[in-house]
Amino acid sequence: MRPKLPIAAPAVVRRQSAQGSIEPRSSVAIMRLANPSGDWLVDQAAGYFTELLIVHLSGVPWLRVASRTSSELYKSTCARLPEIARALKVSSIVQGSVLELGSQIQVAFSLVDAGSDSSFVSRTYTGQTPTILRMRSAIAKSMADDITTALQQASWTPLLAHAS
Repeated sequence: MRPKLPIAAPAVVRRQSAQGSIEPRSSVAIMRLANPSGDWLVDQAAGYFTELLIVHLSGVPWLRVASRTSSELYKSTCARLPEIARALKVSSIVQGSVLELGSQIQVAFSLVDAGSDSSFVSRTYTGQTPTILRMRSAIAKSMADDITTALQQASWTPLLAHAS
């Protein structure tokens, strides 16, 4: 039988970082969502989605979120995600994009484990442009909920393996 998992507990799960210091598993940086189209309005939407995601995740008590200003330093960089994570002192990174497809808009993100440089959650939200732009806050909250759930599950995985 699996133990019930308390919500606040992931903050105590720690892992060894690449540089040897201990860092909490519950830390994340939100990279500015990309705009592959180059369209100015889509770029504004991408920035707004990024900001809303940071705001929603910053409200999670056990999750440390790197500041938008710090994350923005890596907006146009060729640095690998593990390097960015080390610089920002986070264990996970959210990256994604906002893409306009005619009258539709698509918002996609991936939650990447900085240690393994691999995605462990990816989601896509698609809808009519006016509807999605009107529902930005709700979509960002849904994205934040997905990320929070994934981080909780990932934080508990090592403990559950040791408990069995």
